[in-house]
Parts: sequence; structure tokens; C-alpha cells
Amino acid sequence: MVQRAFGIIAGVSGLIIAILWVPIAIGYFSKDMDRKADAKERTKDALIGTVIFVMAVSGVLYAVVHYIVAG
Repeated sequence: MVQRAFGIIAGVSGLIIAILWVPIAIGYFSKDMDRKADAKERTKDALIGTVIFVMAVSGVLYAVVHYIVAG
């Protein structure tokens, strides 16, 4: 039961991340140079957000904060 819940959470998380990356990917294929430059700037923010999200879902973020606070 727990394994199934982890699978569902991982699937939903992957879907959310994919949906959030779609506008950035569309910006890369635009013919407008301003839109391409905007997509390149947003890529860094999206990558950082994705890493934080994955760390939060996997529990790594909790472990790091607990280590810092508890010592």
C-alpha cells in the first residue's frame, strides 16, 4: 500500500514538473528573440525550483534542515 502511494506521488510530481516546464520549452522554439532570451532566464529559476521540489518530495530537504537545526 505504501509503495503504491509513493508511486502515485512520484507520478503526480512528475506531471506537475512537466506542466510547469512547458511554457519555458515553448519559449525556446519561438521565433521572437526576446521570448527566447526570456526562456533562457526562466530556465535557471525553473531548474532551481525543480531541484527544491524534488528534494522536498524525497525528504532530503527535511533531513538537511533537521541536521542544521538539531546539529
